Amino acid sequence: MKKIKCGVVGTGRLGRLHCRMYAESPQAEFIGVYDIESSVAESIAEKYSVKAFSSLEGLLSEVDAVSIVVPTSAHYETADIALSSSVHCLVEKPFTGRVKSAEELVEKAEQKGLKLQVGHVERFNSAMVALKKLAPGAPRFVECHRLSPFPNRSMDVSVVMDLMIHDIDVCHWFIGGEVESCEAVGVEVLTNYPDIANARLKFANGSICDITASRITDKSMRKIRMFFQRAYASIDYREQSIVFYTLGGKSISKKEITPPKIEPLKEEIESFLSAIRRNEPVVMSGREAIRALGTAMRVIASLEAHNKAYNQAE
Repeated sequence: MKKIKCGVVGTGRLGRLHCRMYAESPQAEFIGVYDIESSVAESIAEKYSVKAFSSLEGLLSEVDAVSIVVPTSAHYETADIALSSSVHCLVEKPFTGRVKSAEELVEKAEQKGLKLQVGHVERFNSAMVALKKLAPGAPRFVECHRLSPFPNRSMDVSVVMDLMIHDIDVCHWFIGGEVESCEAVGVEVLTNYPDIANARLKFANGSICDITASRITDKSMRKIRMFFQRAYASIDYREQSIVFYTLGGKSISKKEITPPKIEPLKEEIESFLSAIRRNEPVVMSGREAIRALGTAMRVIASLEAHNKAYNQAE
């Protein structure tokens, strides 16, 4: 099997995880990294015995594919340069800061015949993959809680773009269709952007999603509950486990499902590389990511309108 020459742009906490995945992948030849902080890039390059490039263009000239793990504000520019260099891209979520910018990247990738995948990693969580096969249709109601201590990263975006967008994508994935209405509230606590937010989404088919995200809690929680017609599922993202209840006649059956634990990021990167090697569609396309991004932007607009009305009433 011919290996795909790969690189990583951005060597922060998440970028380092991408580096490890490429170094361990049987499909990849890990070539090197680029970061504006050259000392950080050099440290990571030394760890994996690869090259620390002094420029983005230098890295792109020697690879077939890259992971783009830079601040959201730099996603568009970095991906645009990579696509212009005919390099396949895995862009971490959120895709970009604006829907229009994301659409431009998708169009460029399609015109050049390149793979463009966006890092919505819960699509590769073993519990979510298993539930997708079990689900008896679209859920009627979804409740999500994604809470974490303050991360000291992703401070250039709100908690909606940082954390909530994962669950927004999952809701789109399971329900399909468009969001008909959105009501949201959010509060700035430690940054200049909302650090805790709640959104209530109503989909065109009538399904309701209630999503809470916080990056200022003491303990982490990554849970989602889905209510179907005559069935209910409770999923722990971290434990990659499902408790599934179904109604049969007049009795309720309970099934605890624990698929083999995997590293979702590893599965995501292997899927990306397989799509390149086999010339198949990526699992999480740019167009699907635009849908999640558009809904996230609606959530942000709603919470901004709510906060403006609240401040005017004081």
